[in-house]
Amino acid sequence: AYMEAMVLGGLRQHTSALEAVERCLELEPAFVPARLMQGHLLAATGRWDDAVKAVVRAMADQPLTPDVYEAAAIAALRHGRPEAVAKVARAALTGGASSPKLDAYQKAALKADRGPTWARVYDHESEHYHVFSDIDSATCKEAARKLEVANRSFRETLPFSAEEDGRRFKVYLFGGRKGFDTYQKDLGIMGSRLMPSVAGLYSTWLKQLLIWNLPRRDAMMKTVRHEGFHQYLDRFITDPPVWFNEGLAEYYELGEPKGKTLRLGQVDMNHVATLASKPRVPLPAFLAMPSKAFYKRAPQSYAQAWALIHMLRHGEPKYRERWKQLVKDLTEGADAYDALSKALPPPELERIEKDLDKYLRKLARP
Repeated sequence: AYMEAMVLGGLRQHTSALEAVERCLELEPAFVPARLMQGHLLAATGRWDDAVKAVVRAMADQPLTPDVYEAAAIAALRHGRPEAVAKVARAALTGGASSPKLDAYQKAALKADRGPTWARVYDHESEHYHVFSDIDSATCKEAARKLEVANRSFRETLPFSAEEDGRRFKVYLFGGRKGFDTYQKDLGIMGSRLMPSVAGLYSTWLKQLLIWNLPRRDAMMKTVRHEGFHQYLDRFITDPPVWFNEGLAEYYELGEPKGKTLRLGQVDMNHVATLASKPRVPLPAFLAMPSKAFYKRAPQSYAQAWALIHMLRHGEPKYRERWKQLVKDLTEGADAYDALSKALPPPELERIEKDLDKYLRKLARP
């Protein structure tokens, strides 16, 4: 049952994996690896309170194992509870379970709580955002205004109704590249995607949107829209499929402000050209692609993810209907992988692949 849960979890079939790991725990309730896996799977489906309980149970069953404290610290950070990490670290110290990773997690918790250590901090609060910067107040207000425009568009597309507890999204705008690099240099272990030329990123562990002040303001705002979508989605879906997360972020990056929302649906001809010049990954493999493989071939991966999202939103009526059903399932709390498998059923992927070829040829026409 444990091995079955590992395989299903690796395939991101969270619901089936949970059933397998729970069978395992019925047979052996004190099997700590299964308890930790249970916590991970519960977190992956957004059941954070149950996930924390599973990890706490593992800590009680095997208090001298560093793994359980590390899992507890990760759960606290991913759940937006950085203050709980210090309690976990004290419990580990009391239990005699030292761990270098816990030190890094405590450092992450401090960053999540306090942000950068700037000599002077400017900030501005809007309806959904709290923007901080070492530049000036005007920059904070401009960024918050543009983020609200993007946020309104996010909510129109994926209108989640989950309780937000009045929490504002945290955003940090750095005056220069050096400060940005210094702050995020050790985020590689903290659930962030780090690219060499990155202009900004969203850290799922810190729950912070980090942007540096690019010389070209239009390029900076594209990054804000892209990473801002990751921040929005993370509040409602834990660990979404990487192609879905990045495809929609690329889709929003091209959005053009129009009044209080974004005009969407623009065609990225660079992506179209990339897909025309290099072979795509077959859909069955692409839809199940883990993050590491996705980012290893970033240009093709981003282009393919964007193209699939664009076809679902603007393609033939049958795909637009699938998109509507997908949004309904996701906003009603369905597991993201289950909902996407329903929208893009494995037996139909060969036909969907052919439709995507035809759709891309249409987009490539002058």
